[in-house]
Amino acid sequence: MGNQLSGVVEHLAHKSIYQPPPVNYTRKSCQFTRTKCGDSIAMRLYSTNAEVEERWRSDMRAAASPHDLLVISHGNGTDIGRMHRFCEHLCSALKVDVLVYDYPEYGHSSGKHVSEKTILAAADAVFTACEDHGYKAARTCVVGHSLGSVPTLYLASQTRCHVAGVVLLAPLASGSRVFLQNSRYMPKWVLGHLDYLLFDNTQRIAQVRCPVAIVHGTYDNVVTVEHTEYLKARIPETSRYPTLFLATGHNELVDVGSKDIMRITEYMRKFCAKCMPPDSEESGKQTNEITCDDLLLDFD
Repeated sequence: MGNQLSGVVEHLAHKSIYQPPPVNYTRKSCQFTRTKCGDSIAMRLYSTNAEVEERWRSDMRAAASPHDLLVISHGNGTDIGRMHRFCEHLCSALKVDVLVYDYPEYGHSSGKHVSEKTILAAADAVFTACEDHGYKAARTCVVGHSLGSVPTLYLASQTRCHVAGVVLLAPLASGSRVFLQNSRYMPKWVLGHLDYLLFDNTQRIAQVRCPVAIVHGTYDNVVTVEHTEYLKARIPETSRYPTLFLATGHNELVDVGSKDIMRITEYMRKFCAKCMPPDSEESGKQTNEITCDDLLLDFD
């Protein structure tokens, strides 16, 4: 009954949830992988090493990469093309490889009907493609903005993935909370009983065992900051990383021209250094537990 009701809610809210923009990048600029639902998913890799990009384009399987990786799941009204500058910036500033992909019906990804199920299947397929190309889960962080927090937390909550860390930018606690966050007639205690209907990040984040970092704008009126406050309370204590709150809006978090982009970049740099320390593979001493020292970071 619960799954049937969730399906009905998603069907009714489909046009409000998914808003693919006009495609503004070329098909030949990306690679493709196929999901278990049969959708073809467009992906684009950024690397400071031209040989790594060439191996990716030539589809050389199991060509081990020595680089750390960020897998980015974007927000609702954007695509690979519109994420280009942000991904390029992170690749250059953090000295990591960056992979971004499009959901079914977005960009050059195929698919007759985008849904939570097909988005999660896309995330699965993309993660598998990364592993096939030699990227190691223990040297991979998953990053999600807005709607992208859903596939990001899905991957991080899967025991098979074992990613190094999670970065959430303006994450939503659930789809139900997004639709009802400004309602004057919905008591807050009721929202917890509706999370399961759509994009239930509240359950998934409680299953994550790696460090979780969150950035949220206090002026965000698309996904209000209360979503992050609720999610923070659900993160296991050993996985909590200091949250970065900024006096900004929703899409500014992935805008390289925003006034806070360097604070966000530095925050992610410190987080990645914690999750994927340079000598961790050689020393075998990498730990995902957050210590007291991590809580003393200064982001100003």
